[in-house]
Order: sequence, then structure tokens, then C-alpha cells
Amino acid sequence: MHVTWATVGLLGHNSIDELINYEDRKKIPYKNSAYSPFPLSYEKYSVFNPDKLLAPTLVQRILNSPLQELGSHTYSHFYTLEEGVTLDDFKIDLKRMTDLGLRFNTRFETIVFPRNQVNTATLEVLGKEGYLAYRGNQENRFWKNSQYAQESIFKKTLRVVDAFFPISRTKSYQLSELKTHHGMVNIPANRFLRPPTSLKWLERRKIRRIKREMHQAAKKGTVYHLWWHPHNFCEHPKLAQQQLEEILAYYHVLAKRYTFLSLTMKEIADHVKT
Repeated sequence: MHVTWATVGLLGHNSIDELINYEDRKKIPYKNSAYSPFPLSYEKYSVFNPDKLLAPTLVQRILNSPLQELGSHTYSHFYTLEEGVTLDDFKIDLKRMTDLGLRFNTRFETIVFPRNQVNTATLEVLGKEGYLAYRGNQENRFWKNSQYAQESIFKKTLRVVDAFFPISRTKSYQLSELKTHHGMVNIPANRFLRPPTSLKWLERRKIRRIKREMHQAAKKGTVYHLWWHPHNFCEHPKLAQQQLEEILAYYHVLAKRYTFLSLTMKEIADHVKT
């Protein structure tokens, strides 16, 4: 499978000492100060086993693995739509991410914005830095681009329900229909692979919904963008792994039947641009 792994830059340091000495920012000026991971301090992080907090070996394994792309999730898990931050704050964060890429002898070319907050002003900055693509929001009212405070309980509840029951239509696109902004291809999300629950009948509905959407995409030749966070596999890891394997096995059935391609975000951008 061709997969894009979007990483937070703070995870790429080799030690707590390196992390704290490298980053001297006192804060990111969000109106809600809880969003900022800074200031970093020994008091805050010395209680953690570095292997649980930092992941440079995993970053390197992704880079060394065939068909895998290392994408950006910003350096500090930066929220581009929240009050208080400016474009200059984002540029500082972007510079940190670029420097991290140089340390791993790589260059970031795609980005997944934290909380999928897409600020159009940042797209121009990213395009000038050579970024090729970003993950856009799924185009329905449940996933509308917004600040975190605007994410109502009702909206979140509808997103959960939609994972199991078709209360919205998943919009699909041909590669030729994907839009470009400031040189960056918008690759909208289609479906969030939600963490497993203990309700077997509900989980069957979730996987069936994903498979039906995959089948339609393969049949029509459209993009199907499935995404999740690795920590979504933590509560029921065995079941989560089984579900992912079932989805991937079904992909291979569709690939043989319809020539359904597996592509990273960068590969999709390359197809669109050529």
C-alpha cells in the first residue's frame, strides 16, 4: 500500500535534552493558551520515557520503507484557524519543520493540517516552499472547516452517526477534478476510520459503509481518501488491526477488478500536475 504518514515535528528529536534546547519559544500566542505545547521544560517532560514521547526511529523507518511518504502535520501541531496566531507564527513553525526534514535528509511536500483547519493564507506560504498537496475537508456540513470552539456537540455527534449510517453523501472526485490553490492540490478527505467500539453490529456497519464507498470509487475511477490517527488503534488494538487488514484485503480485490490504484498524497499531486 502507498501511504502518507503525517508527522508532528516535535516527535522527531533524539532526546528530551535536544527537544528542550532546540525550541526556545515561550508560547504560541493562541487566545486559548492550552493549545500551545510551549514552553517546554524538564519539569514537564522528564517524567516521560523518551521512547514514549519521541519517535525519530519511527520517522526513519517510514523514510526507509518503500511506497511510504513522510508528510507534515506541522512542527508543533499548529492550529491555523485559532484566534491569536498570525501568519508569521505559522512561518516560524514551518521553518522548524523544514529544518527537521534536512536532519532526516528529506523534504516535506504534503501537509495534513491539525484538526484539518485549512487557513487559505497558509497555502500561499506552503506553495512557495515547494509543498504540493494538502488534505482538504470532507465536503459536507458535518466536516465544515472551522475553529475548535465552533465544533458543536451536535455537529460532532452527526459525524459519529455518519460513520455507521449514510446520513450524508460522500462526495467523490476524479483526479482531473481535484482543485489546486497556490500550486497545492486539495485532496479532500472521504472517510475517517473511527476507533473500534465493543458493539459488533455497529462495527460491521462501519466497515460495510467504507467498503461500499471504496467499491463505488473503484468502479467510477474516483479518489477515496481514508484517514485515521495511529492512536485510534489503542483502545481495541486487535480489533482495529483486524479491521484495517479487512479493508486492505478488500482494496486488493478492487485493484484486480477495476485497476484501483493506491497512491500517496504526493503521487496524487504529481498525477494532477502532469
